[in-house]
Amino acid sequence: MASDRKATEDSGFGDEEAKSRVFISGCAVAGAGNADPILALFNELEEGELRAGATAAVTRILEKYRIIDKRIYVECIVLARQNDTVEATLVRTSKESDRIIHSPINSPSKCVGADAPRAVAAHYLMGRDYSNKQCIEAVPEVLAVLKQACKKMEFVGEQEDYGFDIVLFRPADYVYKTRITTEWAVLTSEIRRIEGTLPQFTFTPFDGGAS
Repeated sequence: MASDRKATEDSGFGDEEAKSRVFISGCAVAGAGNADPILALFNELEEGELRAGATAAVTRILEKYRIIDKRIYVECIVLARQNDTVEATLVRTSKESDRIIHSPINSPSKCVGADAPRAVAAHYLMGRDYSNKQCIEAVPEVLAVLKQACKKMEFVGEQEDYGFDIVLFRPADYVYKTRITTEWAVLTSEIRRIEGTLPQFTFTPFDGGAS
């Protein structure tokens, strides 16, 4: 799961901040949309119990903020342990109803982002199929796509290189790397890997095992 770090307001300006987080209870969440509810969501997940499941916890928190402001629109990707595998779910508020919508994610290149639900980086993928690639092989190309998409959008002040956060998530351990700025691929008319470069990641076990 990869996320950029540019949080823009309606005016086109904003701040740099993390849009994803890994929790020691055994889940990872990334969010796009209204920034304040996402940051509050991360804080509550950090402090709260997830015994009912990560998806249920995200739903409960989003419902609470949706009651306060019906205009809040948020999409979250939730990665959670499920029967010794990793289950990916899109949890989002709806402009059409008060119901929080859950959708399983089956595609390895599901994108959410600005002006949700729009796949911001989809037109940069150039028809590439990641379904048969290992994560470690896809990461350099995905970062190149995100980097190009980020530069094409509004920026904060004169800053252009925001970096990206990456979560590699497995049932019992994870890698969470923040503000990566290294380039392993270049995006022109096609994606070209930079020779001799490959991201290296070290997995960290969840404290006490993933619940």
